[in-house]
Amino acid sequence: MIVLVLMALSFEAPAIADWETAKAFFDRGNVLFNQGDKKGAISNYSRAIKMDPTIPGAYYNRGVCKGRLGDWKDAISDYNEAIRLKPSFPSAFFNRGAAKASMGDCKGAIEDYNSAIKINPNDSEAFYNRGVQKRDYLGDQKGAANDFSMAIKLNPKEPDAYYSRGCIRAASGDKNGAVDDYNQAIKLNPNYTNAYYNRGIIRFSSGDNRGALDDYSQAIKLNPNYASAYFNRRLVRKAMGDKQGSVEDYNQAIKLKPSLAE
Repeated sequence: MIVLVLMALSFEAPAIADWETAKAFFDRGNVLFNQGDKKGAISNYSRAIKMDPTIPGAYYNRGVCKGRLGDWKDAISDYNEAIRLKPSFPSAFFNRGAAKASMGDCKGAIEDYNSAIKINPNDSEAFYNRGVQKRDYLGDQKGAANDFSMAIKLNPKEPDAYYSRGCIRAASGDKNGAVDDYNQAIKLNPNYTNAYYNRGIIRFSSGDNRGALDDYSQAIKLNPNYASAYFNRRLVRKAMGDKQGSVEDYNQAIKLKPSLAE
């Protein structure tokens, strides 16, 4: 879950009742962004910056637009300037971290998330994103689980944090803890396909064939092209004596993903 949020920062506009002021271009950029016109928004933020190059929010918002367009390098340049002008700008550190993560700069991303957290210790998304970096790029499962737990503490209604912590718990052999996290993720997001799938794996390995069957079936209902769910459900059906259903699931799995063929 990498989150880029447009923050329309207020600033003192020149005392000129004219549309062609820095604030006017800044505000127009916000309007265009909210209408989905990111290029138009960038143009207006650039005009605002040209008229007043000391507005951190204009650089920040332009960086958000560039990030949404996939221009991570230029987005980082804008976040750099926003941070230079306003060193205590947690959202700029957060978004620069997200941009660095998108470019594969794990170390830089973690450093920026650290800075965002230092400025705003209640930023649940910064803890979550830092946890993702620790898990995926550093292999620091314990550190990642701690960050996911902190994200949950700060925002108990974030399903991705429960799901991610559940995956770590499952990998470490804590099946009960993993199921608890998957349950919570599903409670918060009833359409969380992967949470059903992963819970199905644990239930089957624990001998709960009926529960596993229900979970894989729900995952397939939510994503009819989920080849691995068909592949695993055929094992459950075989264990339950449903040979025909098992064969049907196997055929569907290899149809969707031929590499699964045994």
